[in-house]
Amino acid sequence: MLVALGLAVLTRGSRLLRAGLIFAMVAALPYATMLALNGSVTDPDLALTLCKFGIGSVSLIGVALMMAILVVAGRFEQHRRLFAVALALATTTAIITWTTDIIIVGAWRTPWGMWFNTTGTFTDAQVLQFALWTSVGIVLARRRRSRLLNERQRGQLQLIVAGVALALLCMTDALLARRIGVYPFSFIPACMAIWMTIYAVVKQDMLQSKGFDWAAFYELIIVFVLAVAVVVAMTAINRAGGRWTAPHIVALVIAPAVLLAHSVAYFVRRRIRRRWRAEAASHVNAVDRFVEGAGKLTDAAHMRDELSALLQQELGLREVELLLPDGVQWAAPGTDEPVPLALDARVRTWLTVYDAPLITAEMLTERLGGLRKVIEAFMADLGADIVVPMVDRNEIVGLILAHNRGDMRALRDREKLQLMQATRAGARALTYLQLVRDAAEKIVVVKEVEVANAVQQARTTGSSVQRYGHHQLCSYYEPAEQFGGHWWASYRLSGGRILMVIGDVAGHGVSAALVSFTVEGACETTLRMMGETFDLLQLMQLLNQSVLDVGNGDYAMSCFAAVVDPAEPSIEFVGAGHPFPYVCRRAEPGPRGNATLRALVSRGTPLGAAEPHLTVSSRRLADDDVLVLYSDSIVNSRNPEDESYGERRLQRVLRTRVRDAAGQACQVIIDDARAFYCDLPIDEDLNLVVLRLNAV
Repeated sequence: MLVALGLAVLTRGSRLLRAGLIFAMVAALPYATMLALNGSVTDPDLALTLCKFGIGSVSLIGVALMMAILVVAGRFEQHRRLFAVALALATTTAIITWTTDIIIVGAWRTPWGMWFNTTGTFTDAQVLQFALWTSVGIVLARRRRSRLLNERQRGQLQLIVAGVALALLCMTDALLARRIGVYPFSFIPACMAIWMTIYAVVKQDMLQSKGFDWAAFYELIIVFVLAVAVVVAMTAINRAGGRWTAPHIVALVIAPAVLLAHSVAYFVRRRIRRRWRAEAASHVNAVDRFVEGAGKLTDAAHMRDELSALLQQELGLREVELLLPDGVQWAAPGTDEPVPLALDARVRTWLTVYDAPLITAEMLTERLGGLRKVIEAFMADLGADIVVPMVDRNEIVGLILAHNRGDMRALRDREKLQLMQATRAGARALTYLQLVRDAAEKIVVVKEVEVANAVQQARTTGSSVQRYGHHQLCSYYEPAEQFGGHWWASYRLSGGRILMVIGDVAGHGVSAALVSFTVEGACETTLRMMGETFDLLQLMQLLNQSVLDVGNGDYAMSCFAAVVDPAEPSIEFVGAGHPFPYVCRRAEPGPRGNATLRALVSRGTPLGAAEPHLTVSSRRLADDDVLVLYSDSIVNSRNPEDESYGERRLQRVLRTRVRDAAGQACQVIIDDARAFYCDLPIDEDLNLVVLRLNAV
C-alpha cells in the first residue's frame, strides 16, 4: 500500500507536497519491511538487525508528515529552518540507531511469535520524534487563520490531519518495546490512513493532476534496483563467511548508490526539461506577444479574433467565443443579437472571486456548496466545456467560451496559467476600449470630463486599509476638481516582500489621467511578466519607457518605488523626482516620546526621459517602523492667506501623531492638512500611502 501511495502521488500535486508524501512513504517502508520480515525470522541476531533497520527511520516519518502538513497549510516557507533542524535531528538519531547499540539494545519474541525490539536508554527519544514532529506540524498549521486558506486547501489540510491522527495510533507499538502486548497492531491504522490518502488522491483529485513525473519515477527505480543489489551482495558475503557492519554498508555501498541515483536522475531531468522547454517556448512567446499587443487592439472584435487564434493554435481549444455585457444582456462583439444568458447575482460574485478557468470536467471536484446547482445550470446554459471570466477591477467585463481539444486531454497547470495571463491582458484591454468608447460617444465639449470620470471611477477614492500578513497598509486618494495624474499601487511579491509604487504625471486633465492609468496598467503587466525574476531597477526602466511611449516625450512623471522585506527587515527603493518618503521610528528610550524621522533620499530624473538616471538604494528597518509615501500636493496646497502647508507641518504630524493612529494614520494627516486649508478646493489630487510593519 505504501508503494501504491508513492506511485499515485508521483503523478500529481506540487513538487513540495509531492516530495513530502513520497518522503513519508520512503521513510515508512523500512518499518513496514521490518514488521513483514520479523514474522518469519528465527535468528535473534538477524531480528535485532531488522529492528534497527526499521526503528531507525521512524523519526524521519514524523519529519516527512510535518513537511506535508506545512505545505498544505501554506506555511512551509516560514518554517523552512525548523524543518531543517527537525530533519537534521531525525537523521542523526536514525544513523545512530542503524550503526550503534545505544538506542536498540536487543530483541524479544512476543507471545504471538513476532520479534520486536526492547527498550534502550534512548529508545523513547528516537520513537517519540514521530509524534513530536507531526504534532508540531499540526499546531503550526492550525495557527494559520482558516480564512486565509481557500476551500481546497482547507479540505486538503483536514484530510492530511485526519491521516496523521490515524498514523499516530501506530505509537501503540512502542508498548511492545516495554514487553507490554502480544503483537504490533500498527499496520491496522497505518493501512487505513494510506487507503484514505490514496482514495483522496486518485478519486477526489486532492492534489490536482499535473502529469506523470518521469524523472522522479526513474530515480525511484534506480534506488530500488541498487537497494536490491546491496541486499544480494550482503547476503552473498554473509554466506561466504564474511561480515559487513552497518558503517561499512553506509560508507561503501549505500551512499555511493544514492549519489549515483541522484546523478542519473539529474541528467534525466535535464533532458526532460529541455524537451518541455522547447515544447513550451512557442506557447510562452505567443502569450507574451498577445499580452504586449493587447493595449494596441482597436476594437473588441479585433481582440476576439486575436484571442481566439491564440487559444486555438497554442492550447488546442475549439470554437472559442467572446461574450461582452450589453446592459442586462450579453452579446458577441460585432453583432446586435443578444445571447440568452441569465447571470445570477450569486454566480457573478463567485466568478469575480474565483479568478480561474471554470472547466466542466473538473466541476465534480470543486467545493461549491449551495452554489453547485446554479453554477452547473449556468454552465449548461452556455453549452461550453471551458468558461473563463474576464475580470478587471472586480468587475466582469467579458466571458470566454471554448470547447476542449479533440483528444480530451486536460489542461495542465502551465497551460491554465497561460490562459489566465491572456485573459487578464484581454480584460484590461476591454476596460480601456470601454473607456475610449464611452468618451467617443460624448460631444466634444464634455468628452474630456466624461473620460476623466470614467478613469476616476476605476480608482478607489477615500481611505482604504489592506493587510499583507502581519503588516498593515492604509491609503488615501482624493481627486481634484480637474482630474490629475496621481496614482499608487501595492503588490505582494515572493518571499513575503511588499512592493509600493506612487507616481504623479505632470499636468491636469484627461491626458495626464490616461497617461497615469496606462502606466499603472504597465506596472501590473510588468510584474506578471517578471514573476520570480522581479528587479526593481528594471521595473522603473520599463515604466520610464511606458511614459515615453504613451506620451511621445511630452509628459514627465515623478515616481517612487520601494520593496519592503519584513523578514530582514529592510527596504530597497528608487526615486525619480518624487518627494522623499519618511520612515517614522519609535523614539528612545520609551514609547511616549515623539517618533524620529528618516528621509529615504534617492535622487533620479522623472520618468519619461530618453536617458533616465536611476539608482537603487537600500536601508535597514526596525520591526515596527512606519513608512509614509505622499504626493507633493499635500505640502503645496495653500490656505486663504496663500500660505502652503509645507514640509515642517507634515513632519510635526508624523513625529507626534502617526505612530499611534493605527489604521487611521492617513486620515490623521489629511485632517490636519484640511484644517490648514480651511476646506478650500484642492488644485491637485491628494495621494498618501502608509505602511506599518507588524501592525497585526
